[in-house]
Amino acid sequence: MNKDILLYVHNPLDEKLLDRCLESLIQKQSEDLSWNTLYLYNAGTIIDNDLIIEKLQNIESKNFFCEDLVVVPFDEKTPKSLSADLEYFSKYWNSVNEDPSQILFLKIDYSLSKNFHKAVKELENHNDFLMSLPVYNCKEWVSENDFWSLLDSDQYLPTGKEIYYRGGDVGGEEGNPFDELREEVKFISYDGSFDYNCHYLSSDNLKYFMGGNKNNVSVSDKLTNIGRFSKVYKTKQCFVAHTWHPVKWHDDNVIFRKPDKNNYRPDDRKNITGQRY
Repeated sequence: MNKDILLYVHNPLDEKLLDRCLESLIQKQSEDLSWNTLYLYNAGTIIDNDLIIEKLQNIESKNFFCEDLVVVPFDEKTPKSLSADLEYFSKYWNSVNEDPSQILFLKIDYSLSKNFHKAVKELENHNDFLMSLPVYNCKEWVSENDFWSLLDSDQYLPTGKEIYYRGGDVGGEEGNPFDELREEVKFISYDGSFDYNCHYLSSDNLKYFMGGNKNNVSVSDKLTNIGRFSKVYKTKQCFVAHTWHPVKWHDDNVIFRKPDKNNYRPDDRKNITGQRY
């Protein structure tokens, strides 16, 4: 079965995040895998497509091969929101493909652990599924060495000496709100399936990203619909690390419109200066 990648860029994601993301995918995987098409959708203004394409073409690959690179045309009419962008991409993908595929939704503020390819191989020829990768949210001060050491781990561990678990589909968080702000905590883990982090899914589920009222239907709602009607695979074999970055909610963001959210994440626990994640 075909395997495709959506490499998704938006403001204010920058070149540092891009470099980490590409290195994790193209140079750090423990097993080899061939992909059919990498679709680049750049909805941002900080990194231009020429720079991204140059990096993709020149980075030395290890255990990674991709047959084709396609730049998805930017649509100025698409509202500046995750939900609208994914609807636009889903419609575009369906317009240029007839054969089924499996698709990695990879936003560049996420980096893949070394065993991601290994997990993908176990889903060969599967249809009608969603696999949401567990995530470690890295605090703003996490060092480069600690970041890559984390991604070199063999599997996802919900909690540990430097990890605070914020819950998931089944389990609640390990402590009380704001306990994750302790100085010894570097990574905040989460393993829910229906928050948008990083997802690997069958192309027949792209239909759930299309339609609905963009003003009140979040990506979480759309992922939850996939979970109602499709198989949801849980994995500890691989995960992603999220790199902290500033945020800027656009005036026309269709989900978060409140002025007081303009430079903050909607989750107030992530906005404590010095311990942001």
